[in-house]
Amino acid sequence: LATTWNELAQEKWKLSLELDLGAAPVWIQGDYSHIQQALENLLFNARDATFEMRNHLREKARLSGGEGAGPLSAQRRQALIDAAGWKGNIVLRTRRLAKEAVLEVADNGIGMTDEVRRRCTETHFSTKRDNALFAGLTAGMGLGLSFVMVILDHHQARLEIESRPLEGACFRLRFHGAE
Repeated sequence: LATTWNELAQEKWKLSLELDLGAAPVWIQGDYSHIQQALENLLFNARDATFEMRNHLREKARLSGGEGAGPLSAQRRQALIDAAGWKGNIVLRTRRLAKEAVLEVADNGIGMTDEVRRRCTETHFSTKRDNALFAGLTAGMGLGLSFVMVILDHHQARLEIESRPLEGACFRLRFHGAE
């Protein structure tokens, strides 16, 4: 999974994917394809969040220093350079805590408000749909994270989400009884 995603991240999406694997292997008993699908859903969301952050920084830079037709101000020029140089980053982390296997997908993307964080696992809840429709694009139907929750429930695992607007997000999957 990491090898495939790393190639896509670098070549197609222009973001970095880091692996931060625990010192010892972390074993999870469960359905391999379901756990892989859950991780892929989280990775796609992290990718999208970094795209949203890049767009936010570009728009902020575009609006900095006013809308005049004259030459770029030094402030606006620097904001545009900073926005162009910003790079999305996703970290896939594993570790063992007591009798739990912990998998994390963290990003430096757009982040979430407390309300979005509380609701993001609801079936059909999406923050992408309105933005995509406005831009004339297609978007998911808000099923990815609710599917992740079904998989975790099946594996008697839980999901923790840490996020703040403009500060990225960390999705932590905790599997009990890991060896």
